Amino acid sequence: MILRSLTTRLFMVLSLLSATLLPGSAYAHGFAGKRYFPATLTFDDPFTQDEFGFLYGFMPNTKNEDGDAVDTSSLSVDYAKSITPGIALSVGTAYTRIKAPDGSKQHGFDNIEVGAKILGHINEESESVWSYGLDVDLGGTSSHGIGESFTTYSPSLYFGKGFGTLFDKSSYLRPLALSGKISVALPDQGDQARSLDTAFALLYSMSYLESFVKDVGAPHLLRDSFLIVEMPLQTCLDHGCDGDVTGTVNPGIIFFNHWGQLSFEAQIPVNNRTGDSVGGLLQLHFNLDDVFPNSLGKPIFQ
Repeated sequence: MILRSLTTRLFMVLSLLSATLLPGSAYAHGFAGKRYFPATLTFDDPFTQDEFGFLYGFMPNTKNEDGDAVDTSSLSVDYAKSITPGIALSVGTAYTRIKAPDGSKQHGFDNIEVGAKILGHINEESESVWSYGLDVDLGGTSSHGIGESFTTYSPSLYFGKGFGTLFDKSSYLRPLALSGKISVALPDQGDQARSLDTAFALLYSMSYLESFVKDVGAPHLLRDSFLIVEMPLQTCLDHGCDGDVTGTVNPGIIFFNHWGQLSFEAQIPVNNRTGDSVGGLLQLHFNLDDVFPNSLGKPIFQ
């Protein structure tokens, strides 16, 4: 029954998207001109590429739907496959453990999430990129007591903008970049709250600094790194919780090379409604279009 429901929803999503798909152009992995945009930890990047990654997260004393403080840890896995150079589909899930204040525990797989992303445009001169897509959290595909029973549709806009053209060539602000995702979560059950989900990342590229501003003699490990601060926020849009905001501020660092990246972030709650303890994220991410350019990382249709 679950498999039949999953297949039906996948068909509906892909049929809807096929009516609006626009072809994109092929670009090197994550680049807009001189600017490289890495995969961030709390939201997807604006490119349509072949990627595979793991993300481990731990957040103590977070508030659940009943307002109780619980300890939550999860290991998620995500895979994105390029259909054409400008269109990619994705699938992912997470294994989650929840510890309640009374010591009881729940664990199991969360709902399966599928998505499609379409490249809008890359401007190499201005170091900018944008894309749009749809993510679907498939209700009823999780272990008992872990995921939601209803399905949520989230149309999304992704973007990235480098600061290299905004400042003088010798300015130490040129390595900065901003990326983000803006989406609206729309449950398929009317008694469930809708939300505006926003996530932004401020990135400082050490490789951009060394290559295009000034060689400051940074150690090799730091040359291939980003200093990053992410801010994922969720704002309720319905009566009863209208305007309520939850989220975190996540300072961290990303180490990258041709194959992928290793990233670390802290998670600091923005308010008491989110929680009162600091958590963390650890990501291992692979660029399949760079690792396997002629097989797994190659678009199905050129």
